[in-house]
Amino acid sequence: GPIGVVTLVFAIAVQVVALATLPAGGYGAVALVLAAVVGRVAVVLSAGVRGARSDGFGALVAGSVRRPAQYGWVAGLLALTAAPAALGQPVVAARLFAASALALAAGWLLCRHLARRLGGMTGDGYGAVAETTATVVLLVLALTA
Repeated sequence: GPIGVVTLVFAIAVQVVALATLPAGGYGAVALVLAAVVGRVAVVLSAGVRGARSDGFGALVAGSVRRPAQYGWVAGLLALTAAPAALGQPVVAARLFAASALALAAGWLLCRHLARRLGGMTGDGYGAVAETTATVVLLVLALTA
């Protein structure tokens, strides 16, 4: 509805401002890719929660990913954030790790809140989790750059 549209516009505005404050060079591209990946991993984590309804996109995704797969995706993501350390950039690796971990925590908290309020997850809920986590990644990276 209209509140969702306003929220999405606000989230995108925050993302654009965060990207604009990042240093020139490849860091902005890395931040953008990381934000997209973390947003999708957050949806994978949220997919373990039951659906709020029996129809719609949320019903297709809800309960479709088991815990071992979720842990694997998170471990892979966090290991990927360590890659800059192997290239002699430990501070960048720490920033990427912190941004990813904080964003996943925010996404999980939002998922739990939505599941309690709605009785499960919906397609809009998954979208909110993805956008929220992506926004947190970019915000943390902008604040620590």
